[in-house]
Amino acid sequence: MSTMLPFRPLLLAMALVVPIPARAQTCAPSEDSRASHELAQAGSVTEVQEIARRHPGCMAGGGLAEEVSDKVASTLSNHWSASLAQFPRGKSGDALEAFVVNNLNETDASEDLKKVLNHARHDCPAHLAKRCKRIERATKTALDGIG
Repeated sequence: MSTMLPFRPLLLAMALVVPIPARAQTCAPSEDSRASHELAQAGSVTEVQEIARRHPGCMAGGGLAEEVSDKVASTLSNHWSASLAQFPRGKSGDALEAFVVNNLNETDASEDLKKVLNHARHDCPAHLAKRCKRIERATKTALDGIG
């Protein structure tokens, strides 16, 4: 037993250095279906963001992630002014902006993206100019990705 003593510090050091993988979040088919139904009912970008938060395992690419992206683009495209009104000042607004910008991509309908781009360029209140500029850049990048 005394011969094991020198190895204990080594084992402890290894335990501290070797990363333990985080438990992967999963999405059962029933949760995916529920999240998809909730998304279909969502009427604002903040509701879409909340649905994505409630179902993180379903957001790991694929079906629901694309639905979320499409819903963000269509909501901005069809309800621009109401969507902008949902951006609170400060960190909460920054989080919503990041969510919106990260979900504008080439999987969205080009018609929606073109409308969002036009809104971002021409229908933005002065106090949201920086946010609109970032939305404009993300939308332009998405449209460029479509070709």
